Amino acid sequence: IEEIIGSLRNLALAPGETLMLDAQRTEIITTPGIQLVLALAATLEQGGGALVVLKPREAFIQSFGAMGLASRLTQWEKPNG
Repeated sequence: IEEIIGSLRNLALAPGETLMLDAQRTEIITTPGIQLVLALAATLEQGGGALVVLKPREAFIQSFGAMGLASRLTQWEKPNG
């Protein structure tokens, strides 16, 4: 997972870039996947950008909630996703 996180940090995103993560087909997300999303969001935010999660499925929402991260996911969700 560290290799993936390192690759994400090297993404060629312009400062202030918003990345849209379409989660409508995600049937399951485990702890490493959540860590990856958190790292991606942190990297974007450090550069003045943002992560927007589109259409998360119930399992996606519940997984974040089970880790105490429901409010974080809510921050990323696009209204009327």
